[in-house]
Amino acid sequence: MKRPPHRALRFLRWFCKEDYLEEVEGDVLEIYDEQCKTSPRKARWGLLWNVLRHFHPVFMKKPTTPWNITSLGMLHNYFKVAWRSAQKQWLYATINLGGLALGLTCFILVLIYLKHENSYDRFLQNSSQVYRVYQKQLGNEHMGTDLFAVTPYRLAPAMTAEYPEVVQATSVREENALLAQDGKSFLESGYMADSHFF
Repeated sequence: MKRPPHRALRFLRWFCKEDYLEEVEGDVLEIYDEQCKTSPRKARWGLLWNVLRHFHPVFMKKPTTPWNITSLGMLHNYFKVAWRSAQKQWLYATINLGGLALGLTCFILVLIYLKHENSYDRFLQNSSQVYRVYQKQLGNEHMGTDLFAVTPYRLAPAMTAEYPEVVQATSVREENALLAQDGKSFLESGYMADSHFF
């Protein structure tokens, strides 16, 4: 028999009542022993699953922490007092809850925005050194901006030839194209790039 995972058994001994511990541990180790003959890896996961299956109020020791069931009664009482206070001073409670909801909403929106902004070009090894060229079209505004990611096709090779700071340059464009394979034609839309893209 391979040595069973000690963390799972330690967890079992920590939560299981003394009355059940010997029987439960014996059953768990017996099943582990049988499964070890076919697959030791599966046996380890099986032991963990069997321990977690017994993590149930029936098998659990009573908590030895200083708080007990009366603490739950106190919590219930606190909620009752808070509810009555909120009913009496409903405007104050509404302002507090509204401020909390607004603060959490702003925090989540900022988090989503930052995650979105930091997700570009992460598949590239030196993503912090990747830049996108924009074109300023004076007098042509769309959605509040006159900057467009549209440049001439020959700009990429010209930049690599004339500017030593530019190590590589690529062109990307959105395209609807008619493709054919094995005699079947189909229309596809997507992005096309040259061989320098990666």
